[in-house]
Amino acid sequence: MRFDVDRFLQVVDVWKTLVKECPDAINTAFNFQWDSRPPKTPSFDSAMSLHDIRYWLNNLIWYTNSASQQRVDELNDMSIDIMRGPNRAEYADFQNGTRTGPIELRFRGEGKVGKLKLLKKQWDPQGMFTRQLLD
Repeated sequence: MRFDVDRFLQVVDVWKTLVKECPDAINTAFNFQWDSRPPKTPSFDSAMSLHDIRYWLNNLIWYTNSASQQRVDELNDMSIDIMRGPNRAEYADFQNGTRTGPIELRFRGEGKVGKLKLLKKQWDPQGMFTRQLLD
């Protein structure tokens, strides 16, 4: 993901809309992270596939009225869509952040999802921690 001033400002407007329409979600945080240098790529094969990502949007969603859930979710999704932009080849999801989109966006790279599915079947076949990678 690349920094884009216009998209950044659009996401700020989405947050303002969120607070206006769902005041109970005032503690929601839209966290922008821009790394000045890329993380080190490991010398071994890893499920972590985000070594080329330098700019993140990582939202912490917090609301207190269950009636707000649908609108908060819509605005959260809108902020993610804005930040991603039009080039699907650049899409990536943070592994322990967004769990509703395609799993291939969290574990990018040929063969990674297949390897993780095999490990899941070996170490957590009942899905005690999560059903992801089993279903």
